[in-house]
Amino acid sequence: MLLLLLACATNKQADEDSAVVQISWTDTDGDTIIDLQEGWIDPENPEGTPSADTDGDGEADYLDLDADGDGLEDALEAGDADVITLPWDSDFDGTPDFRDLDSDENCLSDESEKAFDADGDGIGSHADLDDDGDGI
Repeated sequence: MLLLLLACATNKQADEDSAVVQISWTDTDGDTIIDLQEGWIDPENPEGTPSADTDGDGEADYLDLDADGDGLEDALEAGDADVITLPWDSDFDGTPDFRDLDSDENCLSDESEKAFDADGDGIGSHADLDDDGDGI
C-alpha cells in the first residue's frame, strides 16, 4: 500500500511565509521519476548545490537513464509508469531502487540479476524479495 501524505499551511502560516514552493511534475529524462525525486536542484538556487549524480558519471540523475549505473534503466526500477507515485524501494532500506545497487538486499547486485524474473511472478529478480518463489 502506498500512502501519499500532503500538508497545507494554515492561512496564518501562508501569510507569514514569503516564499512559495511549487512542485514540478517535470520528468526531463522520461524515466517516470520526477526530477525532484531524482535530486534535481534549481541551477539558480542561492546555495549552488549541485544536482545528485548517484553513479558519479558526470550526468545528473534527472538526466541519466540509469542513475546508479547498475545496467537497469531507471524506468524499470521506478516500479510503474506513473510519475505521481514514488519510486519503488523494494528492500525498504530508504534508498529507492533506481539508486540502490542491490535493490532487494539479497547480496546479489542488480547488475548480476538484471531484469530476469526467476520465479515468473511478474517482479524482476533485481527487486523480488523471494527470487525463486519458495516462500523464504
